[in-house]
Amino acid sequence: MLTQRFRAMNVGRRLLMLIAAMTLTIAVIGAASVLALQAASSTVVGLQEQISRGVTLNNIALTVRNQFIDVANRLYRGTLVWADADALILQSRKNMERDWQEYLTSMPEEQQAAAKSRYLDSLLKLYQAYDDMIALGQDQSRGQLELFMLNDLDYLTAPFLATLQQDIASQRDQAAMNFAEFSSRNLGFLLAMLGLFAAGVAGAVFMGWGIRRSIVDPVGQVMQTVQKINDGDYSARSQLPGTDEIAGLANALDSMLDARIRTLVEKEQENDRLNDSIIQLLEATSRLGDRDLTVTVPVSEDITGPIADAMNLVATETSRVLMD
Repeated sequence: MLTQRFRAMNVGRRLLMLIAAMTLTIAVIGAASVLALQAASSTVVGLQEQISRGVTLNNIALTVRNQFIDVANRLYRGTLVWADADALILQSRKNMERDWQEYLTSMPEEQQAAAKSRYLDSLLKLYQAYDDMIALGQDQSRGQLELFMLNDLDYLTAPFLATLQQDIASQRDQAAMNFAEFSSRNLGFLLAMLGLFAAGVAGAVFMGWGIRRSIVDPVGQVMQTVQKINDGDYSARSQLPGTDEIAGLANALDSMLDARIRTLVEKEQENDRLNDSIIQLLEATSRLGDRDLTVTVPVSEDITGPIADAMNLVATETSRVLMD
């Protein structure tokens, strides 16, 4: 069925269809690859943002623990003097505020508002802890420091650190979930592209096979016809269906063979008539040789007609002369 449909088209259109099918397959695979790359790029950007936020939150936690709580503990234990502790605490607050602003600016406005609301109370307590330590550094009172360390430090810093840990864990879980989704999506895109590639190749192969059959089979049939004619079978004809170039060539060959056969038949018939005329001439000549002047040779329309007419005239005149 497919081969018959192809035979209704010319060869150039068939090849154009094959090229168009291959081009369409490549274009579809290319478009799917671009979409996959865009999706992968978007997912990677999202993962990078989540990882960056998690790193920023972890830096804030490290800053509070190592540059504030640890400094306060060292000051309380007497392994650090007030001047150094004040400098480290001031630097810790600057680092924490810088990282906090970086964390907020890395999110959309809606998430920024939610983060500010979630951290409002704990952040105020943390700032109060910084302010209390800075005020203690100005008074340099060991008694007040001891009361602050025993009663206030953990109360003021623990809520902020706990919220940080929750958000760090949430960021880590979300990143893991997004990465799993990204891997699953990439696998889906890969399978889809492999399916498209396989379908495109299969379609192109099937179409190429059909086009090949639509060209090779008619050419083979014409060659068989020519071979039969060469072997003396003048009744062989291609009789190809379709309207393509090969069918036109086969029909032209059939028409030429028909005309050639008609010419051969006409020549054979003419030769038969000529042979009959010659035989009649020979018979008439034989009778004339036997002095039978009553012979009348049939006058045909071929080349022997004038000869027969002349022989009839000779016989008639000779008979008339003899009669006289």
